[in-house]
Amino acid sequence: PIPPTVTPTSTLIPPTAVPAATPTGTPAMSPTGVPSVTPLPLVVPREEQEKNALFLNAKLKVTQAGKKISVAWGAMPGADGYDVYIQYCGKKYTAGSITAVKSGKTTQITLKKVNGKALDLKKNYKIYVLAYKLAEGKKVTLAKTITAHIVGKNNKTFTNARAVKVKKKSYILRKGKTAKISASTVLAQKGKKQLTDAHAKEFRYASTDKKVAKVSAKGKIKAVGKGKCFIYVYARNGFAKKVKVTVK
Repeated sequence: PIPPTVTPTSTLIPPTAVPAATPTGTPAMSPTGVPSVTPLPLVVPREEQEKNALFLNAKLKVTQAGKKISVAWGAMPGADGYDVYIQYCGKKYTAGSITAVKSGKTTQITLKKVNGKALDLKKNYKIYVLAYKLAEGKKVTLAKTITAHIVGKNNKTFTNARAVKVKKKSYILRKGKTAKISASTVLAQKGKKQLTDAHAKEFRYASTDKKVAKVSAKGKIKAVGKGKCFIYVYARNGFAKKVKVTVK
C-alpha cells in the first residue's frame, strides 16, 4: 500500500490500503482466462492504520458545552462510516458506548448520552472515532483517532484545552540532527487545572512521514531523510497544532 505523504502544500495523499471504488474486491483474470475476484483484506496492518489515523486526527476536536459533547474529526478517504465511542474515564467501553455514523462523508456529531443516560457533567469522558470500510458484509477498520479526554463543564477542579500553542512553527534540520518542540495549552476556564497524565499525556505527537522526521513521546524531533513533513501536537482533548519540518 502507498502510505500517506505530505506534499509541499501540506495535502495528505489518500491511502490505498482499501480501494474506495471496489468494496468487495477487484475483478481480475486468472491464468486460465476466467474472471476472478481478489477480496479486500479483512485486516488492515497496524502500521497502515497508524498512517491512516493522520487523516482523522488532523481535525479531531472534542468540546463540551451545555448538556452535549461535540465531536469532530477529519474525513478518511474511502471510509464507508465511523463508530464514535464514548465512556466515562476509568470505565471500559461497551456495546452501548458506540454511536454509529453510517456515512463516510459525515465528520461531526453531537452526543447527549453516555451508556444510554444523560451526561453527568461533573465527570470526565474518554472518546475516540473509528473509521471503517465494508468488505464482504464486515467492517474493516481503517484507522482510529487518539483517545480524547474531556471534562464536563460542572467539574469544579478541571477544565479543557481550547487551543495548542507552539514556540516554533517550523524547523529546518540537517539529516541526523534533532530539535525539541516547545508547546503549551490555552485553557477554556481560568482558575482550573488540566486533567492529569493518568488520563493522557498533556501532549501527544505524530509525524506525517517517518522517513523524513521522527518524533518521540516527549516531542523530540529527529531528522531522518531529506524532504518535508509535519509533526502534529495533540492536546488531551484532541485539539492539534502542526509544525513543519524540512530536512536538508
